[in-house]
Amino acid sequence: MNYVENQEVIKNILLETGVITQDDVSEAEDYIRRNNTDVISALIVLNMTTEKEITEKVAEYFGYKTIDISKIRISPTVISQIDETTARKFKIVPVRMEDGNLTIAFSNPLDINLIDNLRLLLKRDIEGVVTDEESINTAMKTYYHTKEIKQDEDRFFSSEEQEGEVKFLEESAERMTSDDAPVIKLVSLMISDAFRMRASDIHLEPLENSFRVRYRIDGVLHEMESPSKDLQSAVLQRVKLMANMSLAEKRLPQDGKIKIKIMNKDIDIRVSSLPSTHGESVVMRILDKSNLLVGLSQLGFAGDIEKRWSELISLPNGVLLITGPTGSGKTTTLYACLNFLNKPETKIITVEDPIEYQLTGINQVQVREDIGLSFSNVLRTCLRQAPNIIMVGEIRDLDTARICMNAAFTGHLVFSTLHTNDAPGGFTRLIDQGIKPFLVASAVKAVLAQRLVRKICANCKEAYDPTKEEIKVLDIKEDISGKKFFKGKGCPKCQNTGYKGRHAIAELIVVDEEIQELVFRNASSMDIKKAAVEKGMRVLKKDAVLKVLSGETTAEEVVRVTKSDI
Repeated sequence: MNYVENQEVIKNILLETGVITQDDVSEAEDYIRRNNTDVISALIVLNMTTEKEITEKVAEYFGYKTIDISKIRISPTVISQIDETTARKFKIVPVRMEDGNLTIAFSNPLDINLIDNLRLLLKRDIEGVVTDEESINTAMKTYYHTKEIKQDEDRFFSSEEQEGEVKFLEESAERMTSDDAPVIKLVSLMISDAFRMRASDIHLEPLENSFRVRYRIDGVLHEMESPSKDLQSAVLQRVKLMANMSLAEKRLPQDGKIKIKIMNKDIDIRVSSLPSTHGESVVMRILDKSNLLVGLSQLGFAGDIEKRWSELISLPNGVLLITGPTGSGKTTTLYACLNFLNKPETKIITVEDPIEYQLTGINQVQVREDIGLSFSNVLRTCLRQAPNIIMVGEIRDLDTARICMNAAFTGHLVFSTLHTNDAPGGFTRLIDQGIKPFLVASAVKAVLAQRLVRKICANCKEAYDPTKEEIKVLDIKEDISGKKFFKGKGCPKCQNTGYKGRHAIAELIVVDEEIQELVFRNASSMDIKKAAVEKGMRVLKKDAVLKVLSGETTAEEVVRVTKSDI
């Protein structure tokens, strides 16, 4: 808002609404004579009002609501309703769309003709809300592309994808109309927006009366501004086309893959479609290869666990297991280990379903059960290839487990995963699958159980005194008087979640004579856990609490991730 040009109008509004008095104006005028400034600036300097209060009162005077757009995330669907040229010309940002009505934010409520002009220009219903000018400028930088990003957008699809698109338009003109260009743009913006927000998945979910879009960011789903239900079919068709999936097949599940370039990064997107009651539910898994080029130190393990695990992965043979539920970071840890061990003198073979990332210098095999290429069949052949290291995506059956144990006995280092809640459960799961306890006790060298906790956003991190309830639920026994906990207040850099990025928490059981004896006797996982804790193992919850005390994560996050332990 231009205070200088409109200072008399603003001053009168502030007087009329009781924000300031005539005495305040007189004091401000004395200040003006001494400092050569305007009356509104003087009122602000003298702490008689604030820019925020002025914006709110002037907006209210002219019948507008105010909004803090720095605290909301605007979806690409809404942003695409106003082109960049128009947005910059009128200094506006679209913030919401409901039933065809578009809400735009602007910073000058004194421009009484703006909304009417926009209604005429855009030929649609427009509602205005007021925000501060700085937020408008920040939103422009956040949501509208700079020249450099625009160049990346032009290269968004590979030449192969562009050629495929042209071919499709020529061969299937009867299925494509002039209305499809906005849909292509919408899907492109959706993917690039998810990537910039560090989302790992995009969920497109047809509901009875809506078409829901959700992004999974740092392991938590966030609902976004969704396209109209009328666009559901066109959006899903566009995604399936990009993934080379059959457009005609809507009754059976399908899988596909999209290869694209975003901001000079090669990105793979794994696409899965599932027929549901109100249409096909589609999930796009964003696979950024650069996320895997990390060392063990960047995974966030505590120093003692990182050091011990680094020693274990350098063993010449044995089985090393990583356990945890889906989404706990097992694959990332496995690939970090393989990157660490990937040297010219070492032959590494992986057996995966699916291959999520392709790694240079490593032989990767995709399991295909439909043609008989199972984990066990591939593993038998792998052993004849004389590898030093074998990575098995998951031990799913007795045959695969038996071959992994035998490989360890014949001089191979085997990495694999299991779906168990804790580290001791790794031993009992193998025995439940049919492996003899003495084989498990002899072959398995260590089990690492892990989860991922969200890190507090460094930009909006703030300290507070922990409550008694938080200390109790975290089971903190030691005296932490005067100790501060931290949380994220929420800011645009973390999409107002208070979190940005994730770190691993873990519990590690290294097999020694005592643990080996317990496994050999087929002891329960509780007995194994008790013995490991007595020998110094730190359970998942305790490891997570250390990250709370060091200011890396929050008590709330620990409860969310380790509630089964609590």
